[in-house]
Amino acid sequence: MFTRIQVIYNLTGKDFYYFESEVGVDATAGNNNSSVVFQVYVDGVLKAETPLMRRNTPAQYIFVPLTGAKQLKLVVTAGGNGNGNDHANWADAKFLTAVNEAKKRN
Repeated sequence: MFTRIQVIYNLTGKDFYYFESEVGVDATAGNNNSSVVFQVYVDGVLKAETPLMRRNTPAQYIFVPLTGAKQLKLVVTAGGNGNGNDHANWADAKFLTAVNEAKKRN
């Protein structure tokens, strides 16, 4: 995903309890001028935000509760120096249900 992009999921009628992902700048980004911020909004409210991330920044884990949510919005913003080489990854992104969560805990 390039910066200044947003992806919106309609969660109405879904039984999702959580959203999780590992986020970071793609290792193939051309140089260390890459700079992005990841944001997660639930029903229009910012619920998670990373610090400024660059190509050499370790991946960050995002975990957001979704119980009763109607909309999830994933946003990647440029880090203030344009969007050159800003290749953002939402790795292993998934919606978790109660069943998924129970399996993880056992």
